[in-house]
Amino acid sequence: MCLATQRLHTTQFCRLFPVTLYALTVCVLLIKFFRFYIITQNL
Repeated sequence: MCLATQRLHTTQFCRLFPVTLYALTVCVLLIKFFRFYIITQNL
């Protein structure tokens, strides 16, 4: 029983991890872009 839940948790983690990583990358890129945009607008 414990092994089954662990396996299920691992599958969910493997499925969600790339999505979370992708979302974080997009957020970081958006923040960098907005920061650059604001800096260029202020000049």
